[in-house]
Amino acid sequence: DIKELRRLEELSMANIREINPGYWKHLSNLVFEKHQDAEGYYVSASGNHRSKNKLDFQIDHITPRSQGGLTTLENLQLLTRSENAVKGAK
Repeated sequence: DIKELRRLEELSMANIREINPGYWKHLSNLVFEKHQDAEGYYVSASGNHRSKNKLDFQIDHITPRSQGGLTTLENLQLLTRSENAVKGAK
């Protein structure tokens, strides 16, 4: 349902996971697929880290929600935990 999808786009990934775990899983999988190379490695948005372990990464908004960014595939990226911590500190 388009109306439901628009409402979910305004929420954080954590909130989506609570409200609609199926959609959260689907969106998470799409983000990881988007950042997977031909060898099956997941690559951080910075390009500085490759791993086959999803636990090495966090899904992050490119444009923060606080600045109007939505939780959509186009606005989500993979960062390592340390990359995300540095980005969050700015």
